[in-house]
Amino acid sequence: MQKHLILTNMPVQHQKEMLACVIFAGEPERIQDFFLYSPSNDTPSPGEIYVGKIDRMHKQTDGAFMRLQNKQMIYMPLRRRNRCDAYVMKTRREQGALLRSGDELLVQIDVTAQKTKLPRADGELNLPGRYLAVTSRDPGMHFSKKLSSEDKERILHYLQDNHCSADSFGLIIRTNAALADEAEMTAEYGRLKHLYEKLLQEGRTAETGSCLYRPQAPWAHLLDRLPLDGGTVIETDSENLLYQIRKLLSGRSEQPELRLYRDPSVPLYQLYGLGRRLERLQEKRVYLKSGGYLVIEQTEAFVAVDVNSGKYSGKLGREDAAYKINLEAAAEVLHQIRLRQLSGSVLVDFINMKQAEHVRGLMQMLTEAASEDPVKTTVVDMTPLGIVEITREKRYPPLAQQLLNAVNQSPA
Repeated sequence: MQKHLILTNMPVQHQKEMLACVIFAGEPERIQDFFLYSPSNDTPSPGEIYVGKIDRMHKQTDGAFMRLQNKQMIYMPLRRRNRCDAYVMKTRREQGALLRSGDELLVQIDVTAQKTKLPRADGELNLPGRYLAVTSRDPGMHFSKKLSSEDKERILHYLQDNHCSADSFGLIIRTNAALADEAEMTAEYGRLKHLYEKLLQEGRTAETGSCLYRPQAPWAHLLDRLPLDGGTVIETDSENLLYQIRKLLSGRSEQPELRLYRDPSVPLYQLYGLGRRLERLQEKRVYLKSGGYLVIEQTEAFVAVDVNSGKYSGKLGREDAAYKINLEAAAEVLHQIRLRQLSGSVLVDFINMKQAEHVRGLMQMLTEAASEDPVKTTVVDMTPLGIVEITREKRYPPLAQQLLNAVNQSPA
């Protein structure tokens, strides 16, 4: 499926400018991903690694509140891992000691601040590459479940033949490793290993709250969603962004087509109608081709989606019509929660169906559509009333929250 990535600055609410990163897949009018990034952001961002100091332990939530520079507070869930030897510690403690207030350790931000919630961090450090990732937990090699046995065996030979070990850290072999040759694999291994060892060394002497690592660009993860071949296009109207893209893609055997847009009369975001598309992603109602529609409501506790038959006027009986509309709605629900970057529990109230085979068909379609989302998405179950629960991992703030942050943020 051909993909087209657009990166351009565009005005949003109250004319605040944000970097829009949009992936079109297949046909030009079909957006697969829509991300907004603020040009300036002083709050901790996902992927950044800091030296944090525990301000206080919180037994009720099994977590710890930590302090960074400038009195910035973050929260780290412990998940029953409260021993110092489970973390990369700056504070020296005896073997088997428990974490306590005043301890300093390296943490990585995994969720930005959302509404009244603090940024969330994890004590597991991860340095991702295109083919590999280094982690501070679980030493040894860990292969993606999506890799075939033949790919695993070939990649293992590459690593062993080049003395690439993982004795002091975890090495995750990602799905994309199936596309890499021996030189690309070993070069990335050397870069990530050097970066990880440098990080640990600097962390022993860095001041509390220091940022030891920042990803090259907040949008760089989108490059992993693209097949890097001649059928992929990356387009921007910024020479600086084009330079960063070339730098990120340097050394890769396959290269997409890079375009620099230069028409001053029509901004790039207007050429692709991104303003109107963004407005639609803030609307509660989403219309389906069958005449049905979705109503999407985000609450504090969960996301509620109601499926309605609307103006459907086909000749099918009620049961078959419900099944047809539900199948179309299922695909659109997964598409919308990905576009709007919704997460947590999503409850979908489908049109009631009586036939078991229709229910099975709907659940199968939902599961298949969920598997295509790069963010872990799980279809849990359907209740007797036809309500399906879907869970989606919290990785990015909702698109609505990103817009709100832009309004509240002072210009750079």
